[in-house]
Amino acid sequence: MSLNKNMRSTIFKNISAALDAQGSKAAREQHASARINARVRGPIPNRGQKTGAALVDEFISEVIRVNGEIINLKSVAEIPAAVMTAAGQNAPHIRIAPHPILNAANWPAGPAEINSGPADPDDDVGVSIAEMGVGETGTLVLLSGPGSPVTINFLPDVHIVVLFSEDIVPTYEDAWDRIRKDNSGVSVMPRTVNWITGPSRTADIEQSILLGAHGPRRLVILLIDGKKTHTPD
Repeated sequence: MSLNKNMRSTIFKNISAALDAQGSKAAREQHASARINARVRGPIPNRGQKTGAALVDEFISEVIRVNGEIINLKSVAEIPAAVMTAAGQNAPHIRIAPHPILNAANWPAGPAEINSGPADPDDDVGVSIAEMGVGETGTLVLLSGPGSPVTINFLPDVHIVVLFSEDIVPTYEDAWDRIRKDNSGVSVMPRTVNWITGPSRTADIEQSILLGAHGPRRLVILLIDGKKTHTPD
């Protein structure tokens, strides 16, 4: 035991000495803080520099490539009908996130049972609001919070996500910039940032793709072409 402690102490002393050889601790901390705050970006490929309609088209193409589904909508008023269509006849339990947009929607009475809040294991379908979409990979960005329970992203067999076209950004770097900006007045970042690219999958068994291994087997994106609003049009 004593030998192991001595070896551990020696390793850390050597690391510390090597770091200190590059300058004082205070100078290194100042340099590290300046580099973090500068947030200098690396090279961005051409596919990450699209804007406007080309960016939206790229996002849709990438979603389809990774086995996601897209339903185009014109307004939030169309969300309930689109959810019921995507859910199909074999989804008696639908869970919606307690987000103002979903709470204000005109949900039909029956035949499916529609509840709000964190997901339960018995839920067949979960409905969430995405904070952003990333064009170059077709990725959804969902932030945890009172209106976005993380359990809805993983427990139901079908995950339906509402995304506004204005919230599609070209790259991951752009997404992180927006998350930092949106939370600039808060002392901490969101507890969880989920990046979702297509339905859950694995190829662990005989190198064959299996959907729904660790989460939803279907990912349906309701892409609304318009500005984000909390009330139906």
